[in-house]
Amino acid sequence: MTDGLFYYTPEADPYFNMAFDTWLFEAFAESVQPAPALLRLYSWSRPAVTIGYNQRADEVVDIAGLPENTPVIRRITGGRAIYHDESEITFSLAAELSALPTAARSLSGANALVSETIVDILRGVGVEAVWARHSDDGFRKQAGKRVRSCFDSVSRYEIVAGGQKVVGIAQRRRGDCLIQQGSIKINGVTANPAVRQAGRAVPVAVRPLTDAEAGLTAEAVRGVFREAFVGRLEIDFQERGMTSEVRQKLAFVEQNLIEFPLRKREFV
Repeated sequence: MTDGLFYYTPEADPYFNMAFDTWLFEAFAESVQPAPALLRLYSWSRPAVTIGYNQRADEVVDIAGLPENTPVIRRITGGRAIYHDESEITFSLAAELSALPTAARSLSGANALVSETIVDILRGVGVEAVWARHSDDGFRKQAGKRVRSCFDSVSRYEIVAGGQKVVGIAQRRRGDCLIQQGSIKINGVTANPAVRQAGRAVPVAVRPLTDAEAGLTAEAVRGVFREAFVGRLEIDFQERGMTSEVRQKLAFVEQNLIEFPLRKREFV
């Protein structure tokens, strides 16, 4: 089994969250990563908007319609705009392709395996979920200019529960490495007109949830999340805190994001 690292960073600032994922991908692109695969589970200390790598902020976000001091940050992955809030659970996976099972090294294979893993996690807490084999009409009709929110329609590999989308996923590759980011809205989708994000209720569980599962938090899924990825990816993700060296690098990337939140990050 391949060795990997698992980082758990709950209730973090939006700039820190995106800085961490930027650092993950940059470390692989520059071949200075601390392990062949890095998995991260996190949540948000305050609301923020992230936009896809190739989106134009002025087309997809009504900045004037957001509360003052709401960060708007460009992600390093594609996809569409998302309004994140404190109820969301988010994850990222960065890896060398060679660290993944052979069937998961293609674009479609990696997407399918990650989606299957998240479905396993949701079903483990009583939410009957499936991943979409095809994009829905709403997604296809936006082809060419996707200005609606990520949660306005369903694209292939994204996850649906109770007839509504609950997980949005995006991937980016560079050479022989990838990063996958996922936004889990199992506690419902908060309406936000500034990014055209419609509200959605909490999906109905297939069994009564325990007190720990109700209002599902990153802490509540921390153990099952890591175990599910270990089992599916056959990578031994060992939980680790941030070293002083990593904290130093993250601080640098975070400050750069604060100063230039919409800049496209390119890696060699």
